[in-house]
Amino acid sequence: MSSENLHLRFIDCNELKIDGYDPTSSILIKIVLVFKQKKYIQKTSLYPINRYIFMNENFIFNLPLCEYHEACVEFQVCASLGSFSADVFAYVSVRPQSSGVTRRPYLEALNSLGKWIITKIWLDSAIYKPIT
Repeated sequence: MSSENLHLRFIDCNELKIDGYDPTSSILIKIVLVFKQKKYIQKTSLYPINRYIFMNENFIFNLPLCEYHEACVEFQVCASLGSFSADVFAYVSVRPQSSGVTRRPYLEALNSLGKWIITKIWLDSAIYKPIT
């Protein structure tokens, strides 16, 4: 079965405002790829909560071409209260609205989010940067 790698890079997070968490809390971003009723989860390291967080972390998902038009990518921003728990306080799901193998629907969906600047995207190399 033919497949391609979906590359994601999280660079930084600016002007992050999280109410109700003490200064010892941390944040992380979970990336969830869903296709064929299966979930594949990767997450960033934990970062102390502050107004500017530099991440620069890369993630690679192997995405079968036959599932490309049905796959959903969800980004969850989580606040961690301890080593085993994390509360999701923001998330967005991206789905291509296509019945064929194409890269365009992901680009259009990500551009419509409003919260993210897309500096570069294609299946072999994509960079996502939050708006500052």
